[in-house]
Amino acid sequence: MLGSLLCLLAGCGGWLMVAIRRRRNFDALLAVGLAVAGCYACETLPEGYGWSQELSLILLAWVAFLGGSMATRAGRHIQVDALSRAVPRKYQPWTRAIGLLLTTVFCAYLTWLAYHHVFGPLGDYSSGEIRPATRLPAWIIILSALVSFGLMTVRFGAYTADAFANPKATEQELVH
Repeated sequence: MLGSLLCLLAGCGGWLMVAIRRRRNFDALLAVGLAVAGCYACETLPEGYGWSQELSLILLAWVAFLGGSMATRAGRHIQVDALSRAVPRKYQPWTRAIGLLLTTVFCAYLTWLAYHHVFGPLGDYSSGEIRPATRLPAWIIILSALVSFGLMTVRFGAYTADAFANPKATEQELVH
């Protein structure tokens, strides 16, 4: 265990020095964060590899939800355009705005559900449940949905405000 910890700290320390020398503040911050998270993991995770499957599923949830949020930012989110094909062309800007509004409301609802699942009176945070293999709090898993849908709500809210403020027909067709 000590060897792994020393190897982690040496690697993060080297990365930190290079980041400082090249004036890459984000890389430096990431190196410090990785060192702290690694030290925490080395001290709390049990011996052996039984915890790795549980940890990989937790990380998969985070990657999937944050990936969805990033797709929203990049404009690569799922769009349903069936309604826009049925509506006359002059009303299409408003169908886009209304569709974005409905998407914003839905994302806000999912954010609210995730919040109550984590921090509600019977939520994972107040129950104090600990995952058996990793000894991590259970609320860490659903927190990924809360963060991601919160970001998506803000992004879609901004897209919605823009769509109502500047109504215009979408120039791009969806390619499947």
